[in-house]
Amino acid sequence: MENISLVILAGGLGTRFLPLTETTPKPLIRIANKPALEHNLEKVAQHFSEIVLLIGYLKEEVQKYFGDSYKGVPIRYIDQIEYLGTGHALNSVKEYITYDDFILMYGDDLYAPIFVEKLLKIPTSAVIGKVVENWQQFGVFKLKDGNLLDSIVEKPTEYVGNLVNIGLYKLNKKILPLYDQITKSPRGEFEFTDMLSLFAKDNPVEVIQVESGWIPLSYPWDILKANKELLSVITTNIEGTVEAGVTVKGELVLGKGSTIKNGAYLEGNFVIGENCIIGPNCFLKEYASIGNDCVIGNAVEITRSIIGNKTYIRHLSYVADSIIGNNVNLAGGTIVSTLKHTETGVKMMINGSLVDTGLKKLGTIIGDNAKTGINTSIYPGRKIASGAWTLPGEVVDKDKEAE
Repeated sequence: MENISLVILAGGLGTRFLPLTETTPKPLIRIANKPALEHNLEKVAQHFSEIVLLIGYLKEEVQKYFGDSYKGVPIRYIDQIEYLGTGHALNSVKEYITYDDFILMYGDDLYAPIFVEKLLKIPTSAVIGKVVENWQQFGVFKLKDGNLLDSIVEKPTEYVGNLVNIGLYKLNKKILPLYDQITKSPRGEFEFTDMLSLFAKDNPVEVIQVESGWIPLSYPWDILKANKELLSVITTNIEGTVEAGVTVKGELVLGKGSTIKNGAYLEGNFVIGENCIIGPNCFLKEYASIGNDCVIGNAVEITRSIIGNKTYIRHLSYVADSIIGNNVNLAGGTIVSTLKHTETGVKMMINGSLVDTGLKKLGTIIGDNAKTGINTSIYPGRKIASGAWTLPGEVVDKDKEAE
């Protein structure tokens, strides 16, 4: 443990992730059966003397989950009252940062633990960047003197480079007063990157380039990509019961009290929580994570999906490329379609606009406490709101809201 603070900005509303964030703050959305924020904390917390966590929307849920400390490191919670940009967010926690040096992490994405370890080895301030093709969606680093930061151009419309900011920094408290020198950006926010550009004029800021290990979580389908990546590195750990007649081809993490029944066929990597009943005669393919207290019924097929806690998927159902929330009941014969007849990209409504996901296959996003009637069919890219119901035989060809 070093005399250094970990500051995490995690107070956002997460509106792009509706209906999941109707009932769950974005930092607690589960990926591979663990909240996104915990993935970032679990292997780096021991390096810090304190965690300063800015929270806002559904803040009580975050506090309830993590408590007063994480792995012995005290957590100081700060309530985000206004949403005026990352610079404003950092300014709102400045009085609570104890140590001169701190790591700043955006709570939106997933970062490999080695990134933090690299930053801690740098004696000066430092940032981490990655070369990407879609540089227009990020802040782009401009360099000077080799690998030192000159400035950051936020979401440029013309090419200035493709080494982008991933939202992870080692900083000194000398940067904090610079908030008073910035103004609102064209999108109406006080940008932390403007503070960093000012800081870099008079202070060396090293840019560390990485090739992999950053998973941006900008849209719901990014959660599925992250689930795939995290499940690709699991190793088998079976604490439940696997009955005779079950076939497992791949890695399996099975929680206490869970049973996989005769005739189930698992081909790929899977994480299954505690007190679940899987099967009989179901097919889990490629990769999926299934939460605690779930029932996956007879002849159900699940692939490339995330299933929340206390969710029941009844007999003869098919779920693919989907995120299913907590306490959901998919009645028998519920079918999720993932591929359009035209085999063109699936689009999804995000904050009132139709967004091209860039994916040929994408299923559904279903919020907590939703229920489908028997033989419900769901079009690709459609969402079902928290608490919404479908009728028996209903075809969900547009987003379904709760009544």
